[in-house]
Amino acid sequence: MRPLSNEERAEILAQNPGATDETLNAFEHLLAERYSLVSAPLERFGDVERRDALRAAALAAIEHRIRELHDSLFPRFEDALAAVDAREDADGEIG
Repeated sequence: MRPLSNEERAEILAQNPGATDETLNAFEHLLAERYSLVSAPLERFGDVERRDALRAAALAAIEHRIRELHDSLFPRFEDALAAVDAREDADGEIG
């Protein structure tokens, strides 16, 4: 996962007027945390018997918070990213 560009951040905030820089930072942090949790080596979670349960619980908590923020503050998150991608494609940039 890569950090959001300044253009992506601006578009997300423009399309989601209830959001702030701080809430976008928190949302982006949760997305990065989810990514690192999904791609983390299983050894991070200890012994074999506990690792699946620990990972599933941690992932469920993060997913729940992401859904809450998405639904309440960022319902047009994907639309904003698509708009930036479309502009970059039209300009011939790689996004």
